Amino acid sequence: MLNMDNDEQLLQKLLRASYFISNQQCDMYGASFFGLLDAEAESVDPCHQLLLLKFVHLLDDAGYDTEPDGDRIHYVIRGVLSGHDGNQDKINFVVSSASGQGQLLANIYSRNNFDTRTILFVEAHGTGTPVGDPSEANCLGRFFNRSNLDPLLLLGSIKSNLGHTEGAVGVASLIKVAMCMYHRGITENMQFTSLNPKVDAQKYSLHILQNFVSFPSLPNNEKIAIGVNSFGMGGTTTYAIIEED
Repeated sequence: MLNMDNDEQLLQKLLRASYFISNQQCDMYGASFFGLLDAEAESVDPCHQLLLLKFVHLLDDAGYDTEPDGDRIHYVIRGVLSGHDGNQDKINFVVSSASGQGQLLANIYSRNNFDTRTILFVEAHGTGTPVGDPSEANCLGRFFNRSNLDPLLLLGSIKSNLGHTEGAVGVASLIKVAMCMYHRGITENMQFTSLNPKVDAQKYSLHILQNFVSFPSLPNNEKIAIGVNSFGMGGTTTYAIIEED
């Protein structure tokens, strides 16, 4: 997936609308409210065996060898769902609807019969904006509904590391999760220092990663699972459930 910023007129419009930041830092879910850090990217999986379709077990059951070259399968995509949030509770067309996000989350976990309690980390959209960030964070908090007795829901975004790659950002997030599975740990969010006060982290047991966190050892051979959240300008929402193989 390739994203190049070569439309000068569009860039000028976004600059005049103050969409972009001036200090070249994306403070995902942070209190600095800088805005978007634009970036160009070509999303190429460095370990081609990491990106797999969720049908790998069906292929195995059908007698196909999904590891013909001895490549190690690190994770499987358990489910992917996209939708559009319509005009529900939206300030304007570029702001994603919290109710629309929540409905998509409910649909994908229900359709795939996947236990939300097994999710360790959500790779969020997290652009660093004052409206979109708390809307997404609190929506995730309400949906996963972690109590003080549950493990914290860890949150992060690749935009804090390399910026917003626009059309390539979904694949970039997926590759980040693939590398997390490969290294069995989650990288920190760069630039983050203090939480956006509109994010109800304590209420929903949310934690924004500031340091590398290794995967925990789970009982009963349970597997690490990660969610990936990605939005498009105008109301498109996409979510994927990733589980180690």
